[in-house]
Amino acid sequence: MKQKGFRIYAILVGLVLILALTSGKLAQPERNSPERDRFVGFQLCYESAHSAGDGMFQDRSDWTVYGNEELAIPGMGKTTVERRVLVGQYDEENDRYIFPGMEGLNCLITRQTSPDGTEHVNFQTDLADADKVTHVNRVDGDRTENTWSLSGTAFFGPPLDDRKWNTEDSDFIWTPYEVYQMADGTVYLTGTPLGSYGGVGGFTISQEESYDLDLGGGPEGHSIQIEAKLESVERVVSVEVKAFDENDRELSTRTLTMDEIGDGLDLELEEHAAWALVTETDRNGRVKRTAHSLDNADQKASHRLVRLDDDGLGHVVYLELRR
Repeated sequence: MKQKGFRIYAILVGLVLILALTSGKLAQPERNSPERDRFVGFQLCYESAHSAGDGMFQDRSDWTVYGNEELAIPGMGKTTVERRVLVGQYDEENDRYIFPGMEGLNCLITRQTSPDGTEHVNFQTDLADADKVTHVNRVDGDRTENTWSLSGTAFFGPPLDDRKWNTEDSDFIWTPYEVYQMADGTVYLTGTPLGSYGGVGGFTISQEESYDLDLGGGPEGHSIQIEAKLESVERVVSVEVKAFDENDRELSTRTLTMDEIGDGLDLELEEHAAWALVTETDRNGRVKRTAHSLDNADQKASHRLVRLDDDGLGHVVYLELRR
């Protein structure tokens, strides 16, 4: 039994949608063993806008030949070619898959084999809010149904000193690719992009697939649901922290750059600080102010920030305020 649903919601301002074929229709490969290969998620690639979708046309001589696929070319009929896939390399230390030449963010729910030979389901995700993973087990008579869900957010924004941000000449764009897993556990990426997306705002890509799976205790119903949200943010250039006592008297002011905050920073405030005001200033001079109370048992607060790298890919970091 197999059901599959797919939907993409786009809410971009100045959305750019680039399909791989000039007709606006992607060639759809036929899976070699659909009864054995399972959809397990997406690889989200943050690419140069000038090469977005090139994964479909790049030299794949070093990819793995995996059966044949039939391509429908508008106006030219159908043709059969060797199917090549990019096998993922599992990085055990970081619990993620690496796809050489197609680097990006994992958003996957895969099967893993334990040292004792038993199989289990595992999550590989580079998304923020990755704690939004769930497993629901339901028994209906003699049948067990499992639903595995993963959702999270990837942040992006203007590359360093990029004046073309939010224009038709924007330098970077997102391209999602489907990822599948073979019966023997091999994880691979297909080279057909699901479209490319750029601009300010955000979009959501989600997919669900259901099938029967035997992990050693007999057939069970398994469903995986994956949702990846991509959200644009502005580049924060400085963060000001003002500490106040319980009578709202200012105790100190400190201004930090994002480089000083780095991958996260613990900031010690005065012992009698009762609250703090954090002001973020972006590259356009706009500010965002957030108040944090320190009057709690832990006497600390966490301020969440999105730090953009030189290319504009966002990473969530925390400014820990302690007294």
